[in-house]
Amino acid sequence: CSKSIIIVLFGSSFVDAIPMLEILALMTPIIVCNTLMGGQVLVTTNQENKYVLTVVIASIVNVILNALFIPKYGATSAAVASLISESIDLFLYVLFSKKYVKIKFSWSFILSMIIPLILYILISKYIISKIFVNLIFSLLSNIIVCILIYFGLGYILKNEAIVFSINKINELFSRRATKKINQ
Repeated sequence: CSKSIIIVLFGSSFVDAIPMLEILALMTPIIVCNTLMGGQVLVTTNQENKYVLTVVIASIVNVILNALFIPKYGATSAAVASLISESIDLFLYVLFSKKYVKIKFSWSFILSMIIPLILYILISKYIISKIFVNLIFSLLSNIIVCILIYFGLGYILKNEAIVFSINKINELFSRRATKKINQ
């Protein structure tokens, strides 16, 4: 959706930012994990020194990569440098947090995220992009389809986070409905 997002929100004069947004979008899950591992694990276990060390190392790597690659490859290399430095951040957070957090990779969990993602990409690329020429409708359709596929297939494939979220939402609505009936 990078093209639609950039053009709809910023205008066609910003089309050069599309590859940067595509690269930076990959950082979203990494930054979420960084926040959990760094802020929620290291800081709360009095490991601020390791947290700061990790941030400093990743920042130095980012500055060096930017200095080396921006003059030669332009702004897109800054996005790549940020992705690399955030990944280094995550690696170090995991390394320093392993005493406090046991990380287990569940293939069923990974598949419950990858299968909806692949299906969404195929639908977006081969159906939505062909049906909607208007970028606003294309963007809105992509958002709706992505949410439906991700939550629908995630629930069917028993993604723990999605099942938990949907069950909590159902509980909330059923409490409200019960409350209205009892009034």
